[in-house]
Amino acid sequence: MQQPTASLWKGIFRFVLKRIILVLTLMFCIGLGIALANMRSLSSNLIESQARQSAELYIQTLNQAIDLYSFAAVDRAKTVEGVEVTHAYLSDDGAIPLPSTFAIELSDRLSEQNSDMATFRFYSDYPFPWRKDGGPKDAFESEALKHLRDNPRRPFFWTERDRDHVVFRYGEASIMKPSCVACHNTHPQSPYKNWEVGDVAGVWEVNQPLDSLVGKVNAHLRGTFAMLGGISGLGIVGLTLVIGKLRQTAKQLEWRVQERTADLAQVNVDLENRNQLIRQVFGRYLSNDVVSNLLESPSRLELGGDRRNVTILTSDLRGFTALSERLQPEDVIQILNLYLERMSEVINRYQGTIDEFMGDGILVLFGPNPTLR
Repeated sequence: MQQPTASLWKGIFRFVLKRIILVLTLMFCIGLGIALANMRSLSSNLIESQARQSAELYIQTLNQAIDLYSFAAVDRAKTVEGVEVTHAYLSDDGAIPLPSTFAIELSDRLSEQNSDMATFRFYSDYPFPWRKDGGPKDAFESEALKHLRDNPRRPFFWTERDRDHVVFRYGEASIMKPSCVACHNTHPQSPYKNWEVGDVAGVWEVNQPLDSLVGKVNAHLRGTFAMLGGISGLGIVGLTLVIGKLRQTAKQLEWRVQERTADLAQVNVDLENRNQLIRQVFGRYLSNDVVSNLLESPSRLELGGDRRNVTILTSDLRGFTALSERLQPEDVIQILNLYLERMSEVINRYQGTIDEFMGDGILVLFGPNPTLR
């Protein structure tokens, strides 16, 4: 199991090395795609975070304006004779709007004048009868009311996208205050009269078109993407050039190594041929050990030599002259070959050096070989 796995990894590694430029290009493209996706996601998150902060600030400003109107205008007007606080203040001279009416009309005025930036709306489960559009109109408003009744301190928001527009919708609970409770529970046309302080009276909603902001961000992202693509392209080109140069150098080195290897192989062949020739020439007169020593240390063949203690052996066949006169030449040659062959075997066995054959005589040296036992 381990061997096939190791072979597989080796095959993959070899493939990667052979296709390194393709692999690096794919890695660059994947890395660039991941970077671009992260940048786009980060940009979307930043846009949504900025839109949420803006919506919180808008609602905070509205609440402050309503509180200021309620305490600085309405409470003082109630002590003035002839001044009525009513929702129908336009049809009654000397009347001023209710705080809730003031808040709704203020949000409507802001929406009309700043529709390209944000629109504002207040809605409730229990709108007054004269507010025909005071209840939830769509899924977001229904979900916002449900969520904020259960979690009044946690705002509700989402981003709506279609093919042409992107809108950030943000809802925040409007909490009943003591003055609001008294008004709603005592007003004759109030649809619900069991309000308590802290109840969720309704929802303040802020809708912010993000088309302009998203367009600007996308324009900047396209520039950034183009820059990253250009840098990546230059990086790939640079790596391609470097890798191409390295491959060329590697091929040159490989060619030189092959050339040197071939040269060394040829030298080895020539050396072996030379040694074989030397063995054939010297082997007629010297033992294999002596020839091997000469081949291993060619310096010993230099003229001059050195002094050694040697033993000289001369040997011949007794009565050979008389015997050769009686025998046929063929028989004499056969006797000489048999004798010289046996003597050569014994001499080589004891590392002797045959100096000369003299008819039936042999001159042998023992001792010059340093490996002699």
